[in-house]
Amino acid sequence: MKKGLTLAEILITLGIIGVVAAMTIPGLVTKYRANKLRTQLQKANAIIQQATMRMKADELNIDEIISKGDYQTIHSYFKNGGCKIPTSAANANYKNYLGKFPTTHAADSKLLSPYCLFDGMVLWIGQINIPHHSLLAIDINGWKNKPDRYGQDVFFWVYNPDTQTLVPLGENDYIKNGFKTYYSKCPGAETAEMGIGCTYKALNDKSYFEKLPK
Repeated sequence: MKKGLTLAEILITLGIIGVVAAMTIPGLVTKYRANKLRTQLQKANAIIQQATMRMKADELNIDEIISKGDYQTIHSYFKNGGCKIPTSAANANYKNYLGKFPTTHAADSKLLSPYCLFDGMVLWIGQINIPHHSLLAIDINGWKNKPDRYGQDVFFWVYNPDTQTLVPLGENDYIKNGFKTYYSKCPGAETAEMGIGCTYKALNDKSYFEKLPK
C-alpha cells in the first residue's frame, strides 16, 4: 500500500518552493528587464545611425538643419509610429539617473520637437551650447513607460561635424575634448543632468542594465 504525503510534509515542500522562488524570481525579472532595455537601446542606436547615413548621403548638414529649427526635415528620415507624445520635455516628466532631481528647466530645456518612432520610441531633437552641438535623444521604451530617467531609458547622441556621424555621449575620445563632465561621465554628479553621459557605456558594457539603481 502506497503512503501519501502528510499535511506537514506538503507544507514543508511548499515552504521550500516559496523560498526558492523568492530567491530566484527577482533575479530573473531583473535580467529580463535588463535584456529588454539593452535590446531597445541597440535598436535605437541602429535607427539613429541609419538615419544619419541617409542624411549624409543626401548631403544634408544636421547642424544647419537643427539651427534653423527645420525639424520636419529630420523627422522625414524616421518612420512615424503614430503614438501619443508629450507636448514638451517638461510634459514628459523625465528625471535624472537616480530619479532624485526633475530635469525640467535644466537638461530638458535642450530637448525639442518630440517625434514618435515606429516602435513607440520617442525621438527628441535639441542643441547643447558649450560647445555648440546638435543633439538627438531617444526615450527607448516610449513615453510614460518607467523609469523615464536619463541613462536608464533616455539616451543621448551628439553630432560630430568632422565625421558627419552621431556620437553617443559618454567616455569616448570625441566627447572628452571640450565637453562638460556631465556629458562624458556616467552616471556623473548628482545634478539634473546626471545620466546624460551614460549612452556610450550603456552601449558597450554588457552588464550595464543589470546594475541600474531602483
